[in-house]
Amino acid sequence: MSTHFHLICCLFLLVGAGERLSAEGAGEFTDKVQTLQAVAEEFRARLEIPGQIEVRIVDQDKRLVSVRRSMERHGLFVLSFDQSFLTALSAEEQRAAIAHELGHVWIFTHHPFLQTEALANRKALQLVSEETLEKVYQKVVHFGGKKQELPRAQTVTPVAGLAGAAGGQ
Repeated sequence: MSTHFHLICCLFLLVGAGERLSAEGAGEFTDKVQTLQAVAEEFRARLEIPGQIEVRIVDQDKRLVSVRRSMERHGLFVLSFDQSFLTALSAEEQRAAIAHELGHVWIFTHHPFLQTEALANRKALQLVSEETLEKVYQKVVHFGGKKQELPRAQTVTPVAGLAGAAGGQ
């Protein structure tokens, strides 16, 4: 009985320690999530995107950075960063990745039938430099993703002219 009791105590301590380590690991990214959240909110306001954005850092995301509608809350979009990919990005590159993903959200909330990578990049280039967005794509390729072509700077149109420009192509 004593051995059984010690075994249960050891398991309890190990499980408790594991939960503590997990909590500490999650806490490690709390400041980073807050920083990324502030960028997402800034860009959301500048692009006049209705609804809310929630930034998350996940262990793995096969898309490296992605955005999706929340199934739990109406009007919420969840932007997820793969933890390894996030740590490979500079602060400016993180901003560019958020800008691209919010480009997808803008399209979805304004013109959902026009959803393309090129259009998301056009929206992103209203918020960040072409050079920085190109660096993000170089890192995407390094992580095994697909190379994307950015629109030339002179083809980037203001928000008001975007629908007309896309419709004429």
